[in-house]
Amino acid sequence: MSEEKPQKSRVQILWMVGVFLATFCCHTFAFAPYDVAELAYLLPIPATLWLLYVQPPMGAFIRIVGGAFWLSWLVLIFWLRHVTWIGWFALATVLALFPLAWVYAHYLLVPQFKDRGTVLRILGIIATCSVWVIVEFVRTFFLSGFPWLPLAASQWQRPVMLQVSSLTGFYGVSFLLLMVGMVIAFYLRHLFHGKQKGWIRLCPEFLLGMTVWLFATFGLFKIKFERIERQLFFDAALIQPYVPQPDKWDPAKAEEITDEIERQITFQKHIGADIAILPEAVLPYPLIGDDGMQAWAENLTSAFGGPVLMGALTNEGETRYSDPWYNGFLIIYPQEGVARPYYKKRRLVPYGEYIPFRNIFFFLEKFVPIFSDIFPGKTAEPLRLQTSQGSISIGPLICYEDIFPGLARASVLAGARILAVVTNDAWYGEEGAAEQHAAHSVLRAVEMRRPVVRVGNGGWSGWIDEYGIIREVLQTIEGSVYFRGGEVVSVTFDPVNYQKLTVFAKYGNWFVGVCTGMILLFVVLMRTISRRLSEDEQWEQIKNLQLNVRDDKK
Repeated sequence: MSEEKPQKSRVQILWMVGVFLATFCCHTFAFAPYDVAELAYLLPIPATLWLLYVQPPMGAFIRIVGGAFWLSWLVLIFWLRHVTWIGWFALATVLALFPLAWVYAHYLLVPQFKDRGTVLRILGIIATCSVWVIVEFVRTFFLSGFPWLPLAASQWQRPVMLQVSSLTGFYGVSFLLLMVGMVIAFYLRHLFHGKQKGWIRLCPEFLLGMTVWLFATFGLFKIKFERIERQLFFDAALIQPYVPQPDKWDPAKAEEITDEIERQITFQKHIGADIAILPEAVLPYPLIGDDGMQAWAENLTSAFGGPVLMGALTNEGETRYSDPWYNGFLIIYPQEGVARPYYKKRRLVPYGEYIPFRNIFFFLEKFVPIFSDIFPGKTAEPLRLQTSQGSISIGPLICYEDIFPGLARASVLAGARILAVVTNDAWYGEEGAAEQHAAHSVLRAVEMRRPVVRVGNGGWSGWIDEYGIIREVLQTIEGSVYFRGGEVVSVTFDPVNYQKLTVFAKYGNWFVGVCTGMILLFVVLMRTISRRLSEDEQWEQIKNLQLNVRDDKK
């Protein structure tokens, strides 16, 4: 006995260390900037095998698997330390709470169905994966919402896996990745402990999982075998001024910033661009509300000879620099000047663009240097861009708005034929934030079947087609997306999907509803079965009692 206990203890430690390291590595390195996308398939395998073989105590399971997710988030958003160390730690902790909810559900559900019949095992796997979908959905709105890096974002450079997004939104991709991992775990258990002999052993849940996965990759045929003659939207000069964040609002640096923008615009003019696009809040002063800044921008556009699209702060107060302020996206024409109406950012960054409940938490002004709250925009109405190719409806998204599928959907339902994302990730250094952010633009492109053109202050800039294929990305010779400069890209579209709405665009989060229904169905079935088993046990006890009474009488 004394030898068995240390042996059992060593096995438990090996399980804990192995599950922790495997879960951490699969979740961390599946995403940008590491981009080992196939690790996302393996994410649920370690925890599932632990439950299938050992059934550890709940506390140990939650601490080990939940701790792996927490450490993973600390690594994935390490770039946030450039802005705030406290915010980095706090946000990583909040983000880790969401998969922790799935870890808890995983622990409760898997033991209930792992030894059941085929149908219940399949339903159990579907229900467990559905919990992950619900968790990712809640992330889109809970505490103002921050759905950063859903599991589907790991596939941003694997467009074949993303095509189901046009039906289900990114939730379907996350569901499939998790389902593949879970059925592999069940297959491994079946392979080594099943009743059938040989390497080829029938495992129904594995066969079903692989069938669903193959069906979901229908986009392979659309991407590889369809030969569609694409048509030109425009030749756009994407300009990265790469203004250092400390210089952005420094009056002493204002002229240097405008000179750099002017130099880039002038250079791109001679390459043959139809339009120029600049990133979020690119100007040192508000474009509307500062007559000098507006005059400079309009003169620059006249010299360029074509429309200039840019992100800029605007001030519509009755007096100079009084409320309201907006984070806007505007079109400037050579003849007409600044066009109205312009787009106003709808989803603002808490503590970055406004202080929530400022009147109550007024003391936060000492720690969050925001002199005035930005006001949110109210409409998703697209902007009409007039070019030599004709009129185009553009749906702008500013900063982190492209991480919210609902905002892109509202723009497309309002008539947008192309999405334009302007952002400024220079806050976060050159450690992967820009690539992680760009992954969400890829998801939006597939979900909406709309091209996405994207411009960052210092990167990531480029454009993505309707199928999630990154057509062009601005890079240095060394392959870095972080640099000061620009490039002309030819943005095209698929005329087949030009005016069509995807299932996801039409019906929104219907797949989340289906997942909720699958969870409820599984819970009801398990309770019904448990109740019947309990009743059978009671009848068995009554029969045994009656037999005992008869024996006593004899």
